[in-house]
Amino acid sequence: MVQELRSDRPIRRLGALAHRSYVTPRPLEAADEPFGPVESNVALLRRQQFVVKYMQVPKDTAGARRAGVFAVDEDDELQELFAASEPVAHDDWNPEYLQQQLPRYGRNPVRVALDKIRTEMRSGTGSIGTDGDDARHPGLARLSGILGRPSPTLRGAWTPASPLSHPPAWPAPGRGARP
Repeated sequence: MVQELRSDRPIRRLGALAHRSYVTPRPLEAADEPFGPVESNVALLRRQQFVVKYMQVPKDTAGARRAGVFAVDEDDELQELFAASEPVAHDDWNPEYLQQQLPRYGRNPVRVALDKIRTEMRSGTGSIGTDGDDARHPGLARLSGILGRPSPTLRGAWTPASPLSHPPAWPAPGRGARP
C-alpha cells in the first residue's frame, strides 16, 4: 500500500509511505535470524535514499509483521527541515531539535510526519504476502527493489540511462571496485 502523507496546517505534502504486511511460512528459528528477530519496521528516508532510521512499528491487526518505507518529499525547504531535526550522527529524526529552531508555536513537519506514520501503522493492514515464496511474494526484498528504482520525479537522481555508467558513489567496474 502506498499513500501520500500531508500536513493540515499548512496544507503540504510531507512525503510518501509505502508498507505491506507479510507472514512467514513457518516459525523462524534462531539460525534463520543471525542478527536477532526481525521486527516490524519503517525505513525513514531523506533525499537520495539516505536511510536515517528504521522506526519500529507494531504488527498489523492480524499479527503479521510489517515492512515499510517513508520518503520525505523532494521539496528543498522540507528536506532542510528534516535534516535540521537530526542529531550530529544523522541517525534519528528528533522533532524537539527542530522545534528549537522554529518560531514559537511554529508547525513542526517532522512531528506531524512521525505522528501520521505511527497512526497509519497502528490501524489497518497492508497487502499480505508470504515471505517464503520468493517467486510470487518476495517480501521486503521486492518492496525494496520497487522503491529503489530511479524515479522520474526525483531531481538529480542517478538513473541507468544517465551519462554515467555507474552510480556516482562507486568507482567504475574494473578499477578495484566492488561488483
